[in-house]
Order: sequence, then structure tokens, then C-alpha cells
Amino acid sequence: MSLVYSSRESAELIQALTKNLANGKDTINHLKAGSQQVIKAVDGQTLAGAAYMAGEGLFSDLIIPIIARVATACETIEQDLQHYQAADQLISSEGYLDEALLTQQIATKRAMKTSIDFTSNLVRTATRRNPLAVVLNALLDFQRRLTRMSEMIQEDIDELNQKLEKLYDFSSQTNGLFTNSLNDMRMSMQAVLVLNGTIVNGDGTYVLPEGTDKSWFTSLQSSTKIKKTAQKQAYLRLLQDQFGFDDITAKQIFKIKEGIDRNFPELSQKKRDYLFTRILGEFSYGEGLKNQLMWPNTAGSLSVYFYDEVTHYTGEILKSPKDLMAILFELGLSEKEYKELYYNLDLQHIQSPGNVAANKLRLEIYIQSKKNYEIAYGEISNEKFSQFWNQKLSDFGTKGDFTHQSITMATLLDGNLRLANLSGVITGRFDSKTVGELAGWRGDTTTVPAEKPSIGSDDYKADLDAVNIIHRMTDQNITYTQASSNYYYELINGQTNRAKEFKDNSDYNYVKNEILNDLAPKYEYTAGEMQYQTQYEGRPDAYNANTKRILTEQEKLIYVKMHYPASYNFIESLNNDKNEFTNYTYKGS
Repeated sequence: MSLVYSSRESAELIQALTKNLANGKDTINHLKAGSQQVIKAVDGQTLAGAAYMAGEGLFSDLIIPIIARVATACETIEQDLQHYQAADQLISSEGYLDEALLTQQIATKRAMKTSIDFTSNLVRTATRRNPLAVVLNALLDFQRRLTRMSEMIQEDIDELNQKLEKLYDFSSQTNGLFTNSLNDMRMSMQAVLVLNGTIVNGDGTYVLPEGTDKSWFTSLQSSTKIKKTAQKQAYLRLLQDQFGFDDITAKQIFKIKEGIDRNFPELSQKKRDYLFTRILGEFSYGEGLKNQLMWPNTAGSLSVYFYDEVTHYTGEILKSPKDLMAILFELGLSEKEYKELYYNLDLQHIQSPGNVAANKLRLEIYIQSKKNYEIAYGEISNEKFSQFWNQKLSDFGTKGDFTHQSITMATLLDGNLRLANLSGVITGRFDSKTVGELAGWRGDTTTVPAEKPSIGSDDYKADLDAVNIIHRMTDQNITYTQASSNYYYELINGQTNRAKEFKDNSDYNYVKNEILNDLAPKYEYTAGEMQYQTQYEGRPDAYNANTKRILTEQEKLIYVKMHYPASYNFIESLNNDKNEFTNYTYKGS
């Protein structure tokens, strides 16, 4: 596993250890004082009978040495804590560092720099072949900008390397701390547990200091277990109500989360939520060359967390990425559960737009769909499969697209520099926010992904809900499952509005203008008796330059309505605060 440092979690560790050590020392002092009183009483022969026997044997031979051992263990832990605090002061200003992600960022930055340097070389070659002053000046200016971009990226690489070096230094300084001291404390506690079973009797009772209540731990465990069970049931319920899954599929989905929590306890909650949503998105976005190239560079790669180590013939240890089936095996799912879950998540992805009934499917699609079912569940007759298909269509149709929402949330949670940041060549922004939008509403409503916009009810819900749930996670500092359960509960009960909440989080005018600027022309020119519209401004020395007219927003909306009706419906559904995607292309709006 890669090295991870969190200043917040480190501060919490220091605070908790400091507090526990203070409480421990206070308890030890009380125990020492009480024990000495018992020893004095024994030595002074003020005790008699069973009490005298308990004091002479139990305290002198067992209790006092154990208290001393616990005190020594506390002192050793305190010394380790001082060493840890000294190392922490040198790295805490960095906030959060993840070795795997830093390494990935460095690799991505280097790839970007290589691409920019290559482009710069092409431009340099072009400058030598273009004697025209106007073209030459433009090329030289572009080359200067590319050079500056390359220098800035190199600065970023240097900064990332410095962060990585800090992480390695911190690891070397703290590696081994608390190992021996906590082991000593563990051994001491085992002795205390022995005492706990040997001193409870009617003729030699040992009483802890006033206020000590050992029942709190059992009580805390019970309340935590009840809370986790309630949260699990709420999430399972929303998977069925909001996405149409049956009880078995919902439990298989949650089993992935439990496997992540069990296998990656060292990761922050945000990272575990990222892994959960990223794996769920992989079911629909991990197949095919296009998806395999695009999504690891958009939503991040699972190979950072799931891999096998193989030995190269040179002796070098290499990391071989695990496929989705192997990942689910690692998280505790069986082959049967994998096949069933894969089929149902993919089917929900296919049917959530409300596709056609079984008898309307093309023959080749029907045959393949039935084959997919049989891979998961075994042979089935055509009649029963048609009944199954239509029932699932009723369950999944017009629901939000679960895997699309999951991959969008994973992209938003990732936040690291990825190759998808290069989409800024088109959008003008290289930030992670834009990449998150590209996985969601921007990717469905614009031409930035190099595809015609396509969005329906399933994508509308997935895109908006992904943004809304992420904001709740961040603003309220709660988990993905908590935020999802709360959000859908409020949505069902009319306490929130999908579109309104999205506009509060994303700014409606910003979203609308981004779509219009991508799809609609910006300028209108007159050439003779003809008028034409274009996204690009003409040359100022063109013969018709003085005919330029900038289109109004209403004109752009009309253009999008005619040429990109799905994107127009998205804009208007937001504008009218619709929880459901609404068709406005046949209305007079």
C-alpha cells in the first residue's frame, strides 16, 4: 500500500494520544496512591483476616508491579509521541499527501509537459517555414506561451517531488514509533484483564477510583453498531426506491462498501467513498477500448489500489492491475455474486432511460440480452425472459442512471490532475472542476467529449444528484451513504428540489452559458444578400467585417432548440426547477 499523510488525522491522533496519556497518568497516580495505602495498612497490621490476605498477596505481589508496568508503557508512548510531533511539524503544512496520487500526478504532469514540448517543437519548425510577418508573429507568440506553460508544469513537477520527499522523510522518521510501546501497553492490559477476573470476590474486593465506569465501552459499541445498521438499511432502501434494484442486488452493492472499509482502514472516509463510487462506475464504463482509455484518465485508475505484484525477468517487481472480477473477489464477493451484480448494474444502466419492451427489441439485441441473463443466472425460456425483461423495465425505467451517477461522483471526488485536464484546450480551463463537469452535465450536453450531446431523464437525475450529494458530503462532512440517504429522503418528502439545489451548487447562468457558448454560433455576418452565423469572429480586415452582429442569448437558445433539443430541454428543465427532465422542444418556450 502507498504512503498516506493527513494533517487533520495526524492532529487528531496527537490530540487523542495526549488526552489519553493525561487520563492514563492521572488514573495511575490514583492507583499508586491507593495501593500504597493498602500496603501501609498491611505493614501496620491494621487489616485482618481475608482483607489482610488480599492486601499482602494481591497488592504486593501482583497489582503494584502491574501498575508500574503500565506507567512505564505510558512513559514510552509519550516519548514516541514527542518524536512523532517533531516529525509532524515539518510536514503538517502540506495538509494531505498520498504517495500513489503524487506519483500519478507527477507522471501526468510529465506527460502533459512532453505533449506541450512536442507541440512547441512543431510550432518552432513552422516558424522557420512561414516568412509572412503576420503568421510568424502569431506563431512566435504561441511558442512563447507554450514555453511558459512547459516551465509552469515543470515547477509543478518540482513542487510535487518536494511533497513526495517530505512524505518519505516523515515515513522514515516515524517508522517503528509506537510499535514497541504499544506492544508493552497491550501486554500490560492483558495482565489487567487477568486481574479483572481474579479480584472480584466477596472477601477481597478491589475498588477502582471514583468515577471510573467500565460500562461506557460496551455502551459505545452498542450505540455505534445500531447507528451503522440504521445507515445501512437507509442506503439499501434508497437503492431500491431510487434506482429500482431488488433486495439481493442492493445488498451485493453494499457488500462492496463493507469490503473497502475492511480492506482499506488506513484510507480517509473520502478516499473510501471515492473507491466505492469508482468501482460501481467501472461496471458500465470499464469495457471497450474507448472506455479503458478514457475513464482511468478522467475518474482515476483503480490500479493504484488493486494490483498483483509480478516479477519481471530482470528481477524487478512490477504491479499488474487487477480486473473488475479480481477486485470484487478481493472485496469479498463470490463469482456468482459478481456475475449477478455485473448483469443487474449493466441492465439498470441500459434500461434507466425507459427503453423498449421485450417484444419491440431487434432480434439480435434480444438474443444478446437473453445470453447476458443466462451468463448470470442460467438458462431461461424466451417467454420467461420476456417477462423478466419487462418487469425490470418497469423497475428501472425513468430512474436515475446508477453507474453513470457513480462514475460522475468518483470523478468529482478524485480531484487530482489527470489527462482529462487537457480538455482545457477546448474549454479554456484545465482545472479538476471542469473535468468533473465533463463526466457529468457538460459531457452530456456539449460537444466537448467530441460526441453529439445526448441527455434524457436518467442522465438528468444522475448529473444533478451527483453534484448535489457531493456538496452535501463536503459541506456537512458526512459519508457518501449518509449524504445519499438524507438527500433522497428530502427529495421524496418535498424538502428539497433537485434542480434548485443543483443551481445553488453550480450557478444556473454559468451552466447555461457554457452550453450555449459551445453549441450556438456567436456572430452573424452578411455577405452580399446572404447572412451566415458562426462561432468564430472574422478577420478585422475582411470585406464584410463591418456587418458583424453578436447574437443575443434568446437567438442562441432558439438555435440550440432547433439543432440540439436534448441540451435545450436540459437548460429549460433547470430554469423551471424541474425534478424530472421535461421536453420543451414542442412547447412555445
